[in-house]
Amino acid sequence: MLSFYDPYDKDFDRSIWIRNSENIKVAHETFKKVGYRRLFLEYNYSYDWCWILGDVNKPCDEIIDSLLITHDSEKIRSKYYREFWDRRRTEQNDSIVFEVLKEVSIILCQDIAIPYNVDHVNDTLFKLIEIREFEDSLTDAKALENFNYLKSIGLYKSAYNLLFERYRYYDVEWNQEELKISLNSDTTNCCPWAFIEDSTK
Repeated sequence: MLSFYDPYDKDFDRSIWIRNSENIKVAHETFKKVGYRRLFLEYNYSYDWCWILGDVNKPCDEIIDSLLITHDSEKIRSKYYREFWDRRRTEQNDSIVFEVLKEVSIILCQDIAIPYNVDHVNDTLFKLIEIREFEDSLTDAKALENFNYLKSIGLYKSAYNLLFERYRYYDVEWNQEELKISLNSDTTNCCPWAFIEDSTK
C-alpha cells in the first residue's frame, strides 16, 4: 500500500482523503515542491478562471483574497464563501485550509517563493505528479523508467495506461506487449482507480 492511498482499495475516495488536515498539509507541501506556478501553467492557469477552487467566474486572486478575508467573519454575505467555510469547519480542516490559501496567495499573486517543508513532502506523490503532468520532453528511456517505477510500486493500471492510454507516450518505441506481460494480470482486484489516468478519452 502506498503512503497516501491504497491502489487496491475499491472504496478509496480521493475527495475524502484530501479533507483530512494532515493530508492537506502533505499535498500542499508536495505541490510547493512541484511548483504551484508550474502546475497552474500546465492547466492553462489564468486570472480569469481559478480551476483549483472550482468553476467560479471570478479572477483567482480575487477568490483567494475573499476566502482569506471571510475566514474569520461571523456573518458572510456571499453564499459561496459562507458555504465554503461552513464545509471546512464541519470537516475540521478550516485552519489548515486557511494557512494553505495564505501561502498559495503569496506564491501565485505576489510571485514569492516559499520553501517547502521536506518533512511533509510525499516523495511518491511528487514522482507521480511529475510523471502524470510533465512529460513534454519524453524520451524512450524516460518512458521506460516511468513504466518501471509505476510497476515497482504496484501501480499496474497506471503502468498499463502509459503503455496504451497516454497521448504523450504514443511515439515511444518500446515493446508494449512484452511489457504488458510483466504487469499484474489480475484486473479484478488490481488498482480500481489509476493515478496515471487514461488521457485518450
